[in-house]
Amino acid sequence: MHPRFKERELCIWKKRSEYLKLLGFASYGAYLKSELWNSIRQRVFERDGGKCRLCGKVASQVHHTTYDYETLGGYKLDKMYSSCAGCHRHVSIKPNGKRRNFFQTLGITELRLRRQTYDNDSLLERMFFETGE
Repeated sequence: MHPRFKERELCIWKKRSEYLKLLGFASYGAYLKSELWNSIRQRVFERDGGKCRLCGKVASQVHHTTYDYETLGGYKLDKMYSSCAGCHRHVSIKPNGKRRNFFQTLGITELRLRRQTYDNDSLLERMFFETGE
């Protein structure tokens, strides 16, 4: 990954930690176990009709595409999407098992939301997102 992107990604995680502290959480794990997250998660599922926004299967998870204060606090839901476990794993983990960086995850999610199909996505992902990092 280019050093400039690595620096920006570190800044994203640092800001997420700061926002979580403002919301009263010591960690992202604590946030995910909270009543606040449970209520946000249910609202996202309801908005999306309980279906994965990427493939249409039954959703079991919610994918964040940003970690700003308004999103983490549940004030804005437009950057969270209902997801099945398979799609969430696909946008977050590379085929080699390594975690995708934030920008790769965001790019794949946006591609899938625009296309809402798996046709030709694997070619696009290999071209733009599959790096050895």
